[in-house]
Amino acid sequence: MRILSSLLLLVLLFIAPVAHAHAQLQKSLPTAEAVIAALPDSVTLTFSEPVAPLVLRWILPDGREVDAEASLRGNDLVVVPTEAGAGSYLLSWRVASTDGHPMAGCWCLPWARRRAAMRLRPPRAHRRLGRRRGGLR
Repeated sequence: MRILSSLLLLVLLFIAPVAHAHAQLQKSLPTAEAVIAALPDSVTLTFSEPVAPLVLRWILPDGREVDAEASLRGNDLVVVPTEAGAGSYLLSWRVASTDGHPMAGCWCLPWARRRAAMRLRPPRAHRRLGRRRGGLR
């Protein structure tokens, strides 16, 4: 009986349909969190398969939210940043993979002028937390 159930299990494993994986973000250019001296002409998000953009929105250093312009090139989603001065730019994205499965994420790009890039410091709250003994309380 044990041999029969093992054989049945093996047969089921071989004839079971293959699960399709959903699209995944593989890389970005420039890389997320890279401090840059000048805002790039475009940001490229490379996925594991072609995607369809659903929502693309920039959250600018001054707090405004604007819709992003983008184009598709194979597995690449090329997004044009909206300039609003030095600071952190956050791209909030939501796309659909080829099987229709939606996925979302955020991508951050800190932009500091050359002199400011050398002086970047964490926000005051982070510096205070780092000084406490024993970590967070």
